Amino acid sequence: MPQSNASIEDSIIEVNPQVWAAPGNPAKAKGIPLIEIKLKSGKGPVQVKQYPLSQEGCKGLKPIIQDLINEGKLEPCASPFNTPILAIPKGPEKKKWRLVQDLRAVNSIVESRFPIVPNPHTLLVRINPSHSWYSVVDLKDAYFSLELHENSRDLFAFEWEDPDTHVKHQLRWTVLPQGFVDSPVIFGTTLEKALLDWPVPEGVQLLQFVDDLLLSGSSKQALQAATVSLLNFLGEKGYRVSKEKAQLCKEEVSYLGHRLHQGTKRLAPERCEAICRLPLPKTKKQLRAALGMTGYCRSWILDYGILTQSLIKKTAASEPEQLVWNSEEEATWKKLKQALMSAPALGLSDLSKPFELFVYEKQGCMTGVLTQKWGPTMRPVAYLSRQLDPVARGWPACLREVAAVSMALKDCLKMTLGGTVRVHAPHAVPEILQQRGAKWLTNSHLIKYEAQMIENDGITIQACNRLNPATLLPYTDEKLIHDCLENIDEATMARIDLKDQPLENAENEFFVDGSSFMEEGKRYTGYSVVTEHETVKAGPLPASWSAQAAELHALARALLLSKATSVNVYTDSKYAFGVVHAFGALWKERGFLTANGTPVQNQERCEALLSAIQEPKQVAVIHIRGHQKGGSKEARGNRRADEAAKKGAKGAVSTLCPLVPAFQLPPQPKYSVEERHLAEKEGGIEQSDGWICGPDGRPSAAAVQPLPLEFPVYSFQPGEWVLIKSCKDEPLTPKWKGPYQVLLIADAAVKTTGSYKWIHHTRVKKTTPPVENEEADDGGSAKGLAAQTGAENKEADDGGTANGLAAQKGEEDEEQTRITARQPSKEWEVIAGEGLKLLFRKN
Repeated sequence: MPQSNASIEDSIIEVNPQVWAAPGNPAKAKGIPLIEIKLKSGKGPVQVKQYPLSQEGCKGLKPIIQDLINEGKLEPCASPFNTPILAIPKGPEKKKWRLVQDLRAVNSIVESRFPIVPNPHTLLVRINPSHSWYSVVDLKDAYFSLELHENSRDLFAFEWEDPDTHVKHQLRWTVLPQGFVDSPVIFGTTLEKALLDWPVPEGVQLLQFVDDLLLSGSSKQALQAATVSLLNFLGEKGYRVSKEKAQLCKEEVSYLGHRLHQGTKRLAPERCEAICRLPLPKTKKQLRAALGMTGYCRSWILDYGILTQSLIKKTAASEPEQLVWNSEEEATWKKLKQALMSAPALGLSDLSKPFELFVYEKQGCMTGVLTQKWGPTMRPVAYLSRQLDPVARGWPACLREVAAVSMALKDCLKMTLGGTVRVHAPHAVPEILQQRGAKWLTNSHLIKYEAQMIENDGITIQACNRLNPATLLPYTDEKLIHDCLENIDEATMARIDLKDQPLENAENEFFVDGSSFMEEGKRYTGYSVVTEHETVKAGPLPASWSAQAAELHALARALLLSKATSVNVYTDSKYAFGVVHAFGALWKERGFLTANGTPVQNQERCEALLSAIQEPKQVAVIHIRGHQKGGSKEARGNRRADEAAKKGAKGAVSTLCPLVPAFQLPPQPKYSVEERHLAEKEGGIEQSDGWICGPDGRPSAAAVQPLPLEFPVYSFQPGEWVLIKSCKDEPLTPKWKGPYQVLLIADAAVKTTGSYKWIHHTRVKKTTPPVENEEADDGGSAKGLAAQTGAENKEADDGGTANGLAAQKGEEDEEQTRITARQPSKEWEVIAGEGLKLLFRKN
């Protein structure tokens, strides 16, 4: 409780009166450089218009502003910056007012400093539990004790209208204002540096939270002397202390919303009363604010996470902004208030003693209590409660305990500060983590849990039979009445005899893989089931299937091929392995819904796999690392399955194809005369079956013995007329040139008249030979045209007759030459021979 002025004067008689805050005695820190604020790069002035203020509020702010001007904390200005001010009533009677400036616009454009402010919960852990006397010092107008640099004052300008004269003008702060984002950090670090010069007496402890100071000691006399020394030191440095809020040399004080007494802490009554006076929230915003207030007190409330579970759901985005409460939710709200009013006193952490952490998971929430031994009993230090994440809530009960223990250890770290902790849980957490963790957890989570609970020397986990739900303390020290590993296997395995290690003397052994990839803008998906030496099944799948779906399909096919037999199936898919060994059975029980209530992906494939795994007589599904190198059986089989799945995706692999086809010699060899002569020189001997074997006994064969074609690749014959497709892209000209006569032929090319090059048969097509009459007609037309031209020239100019006849004759001869060049040669006759051997005979 706050101490009266008389009692303060009686207990503290040597304090310099300059330290007490009073009108005309403002705080001004000495030896502190001016505070300069920097803007972010590219940011300029912000201008926010003044909010409308009530007449009553303006009159309430006028004396406050006038006092600040008189003390030099406010001064007139003409600043390009402007942000609004608010008039906030103080107290239930609302007779006093508080000046508040909305600096959000300024906070968004300044270079903010890293917030070096201690956590209140962590700070209280440092209080020595053996200390029973306390002094609390609250600095008055702490931020106003630091002066701003001239260059930074315009940032905090605001508009002020006198309620009596109605004259408007701008004012700006000359000191560090309240509401500025960096004010707590700047003042906290400044005061912390100043306190380094104050020698802390032996047996006394000093704690600082921004502008709130706590002194504690084991004796009243030692604490009183330290308090006087601290107050005088603050006065010398220019700080001022609120005499009304000072709590000096008391056995019970209020600090940061907590009541400290005899090594314990409990919620301050005024905080609990403020929460209990809250009406039933009508909007989600009001409910979030209420949950924020109660969340600060969660360390005093048993099962806080379970109590607020239904309330948190009402703040979801899918819920309407205007809340509708049912009777159960209203009862939960009342129960939460009752838990606050009956909150117990918690012990302060004693870092010299080990901690005992009791953890229990229920209703998808972690609930626990952190205790320390206090005499013959256990005294609670903090109650822990928090909802598990959606993934962990879908796990079996024994596995949920692992997540709960991890969450509890993380939450209590701010109270243990790395001290020794012994965890009590009704499940065998280390065995679950080491023997079943790899099936359920990702590598990152598994490494985190192992480092937190197994590799940490300061953490030991002990299994106890069960915990009392009211106290979370164990009933007895008996051993566990259930086997966690068996319970997990029964709840998660697709069949109870499923193994994750290879069976001995299995009748079948398959490697499976699924593949989904893009090639030239097209998606291919396929699967494969192979042995170490052959491909048993492989083929394409719908392109819309994912790689996970293909893996599930491949595993199901291998199991169906092993009906009524024993089989080892190797897969590199952790997802497919997990479906049969871990979460597939849970999905089936929940109707293939996730913990969030959404349908699982690949539901049809999972159902088919869970059905197929019942077919073998004995089955082991083994997970192997994918894309591994080396010559082991697993590596070779996995690589073969991967290659077969990729080929199968393109439809290149059918069923049961030998990887190495059987090689057989032709029944009857064919040797040329040259080959026989060569074999005789090498000492070859012809056998009865027609093969010639060398001295080493091996048969002699040509490197390549092509089979004869059953029909030619084209039907061109020498002497025929063809058109040739031009390779040049010439506009307004025909693509096909000719006709030309075929002179030579090869397997896939021809030679024609008018060209010395071979032409591929794809650029050649047959055409009809040229007709003689058409050529004559063409010649006559040319002659007629030439005659007509000559006649016209004669009529135009008689003197040019001779020249016209000469031109006519020249054109006629040139045209006749072109026509003759296209006709077949009468002098040579082409006779086709064998292969490329063509004979020419002159007539």
